[in-house]
Amino acid sequence: MENKVSRVLKVIAIVVFIIGFISGLVIWANATNFIVLIVMWASSFVAGMLFLGLAEIIKLLQEISPIQKEIVKEVAPDFSGHYRR
Repeated sequence: MENKVSRVLKVIAIVVFIIGFISGLVIWANATNFIVLIVMWASSFVAGMLFLGLAEIIKLLQEISPIQKEIVKEVAPDFSGHYRR
């Protein structure tokens, strides 16, 4: 099951990609400067990739959470101060 926060961040990343692409074309059509288009696309690409990266980090952390809880149960001492091994 995918994390809701991860899914929302992926949607935000896709929206950033789309809006950055369209706004770059609109600004380039009005400004007629190709550098503006490249800067707009590059900045929206970087922002979108940051959102995608954060979504992937959250997804991976959720996947390792149950494994980490099992490891803590094995190595943590019980109430008497002895380890469970």
